[in-house]
Amino acid sequence: MLSISLILTGIALALNGVVSLCHWDRRGLATTNILIGIYLVGTSIYSIYADVDTVTVFVNFGMLLFGFTLLFMASDIIWASDKRTFGWFCIMLAVCAITLAVYFLLSDIVFWGILWALWSLIWIFLFAGFGVNAKFRRSSFYCLIFQGVVTLMAIGFLELFDIINIAG
Repeated sequence: MLSISLILTGIALALNGVVSLCHWDRRGLATTNILIGIYLVGTSIYSIYADVDTVTVFVNFGMLLFGFTLLFMASDIIWASDKRTFGWFCIMLAVCAITLAVYFLLSDIVFWGILWALWSLIWIFLFAGFGVNAKFRRSSFYCLIFQGVVTLMAIGFLELFDIINIAG
């Protein structure tokens, strides 16, 4: 289930980056963000309560961060809310992601620590582009595309095909 969550998250983030860079109509993207966001939130909450393993709970807590990000992006598309709110929401999620990275690194689960450190950059870039200065938005869209394809989709497919085992 984790590999599917990673792949879907990567697709959604990369699509958000591409659509925003190309200045396409974003309304269709709201559906993608809602569907994948609800999937991530639902499966993560289920997994958190179904599993007592600390590492799995923390990984699923992290996946909740992605789910909430996608749902917030969808709400921004639908209701055209103030982008600064989304930016400041992202810095709070970046703090959570950095905390997860530190936890995993201190627990000698280096691969997850590196992934969460990389993923924290997603929210840091989104904070810079939406919470601080709109000049950084373009960079945040490139970050979404890169992270979506390389650190989420690629890792998800490698896990799905049993080439790597990050699920534990």
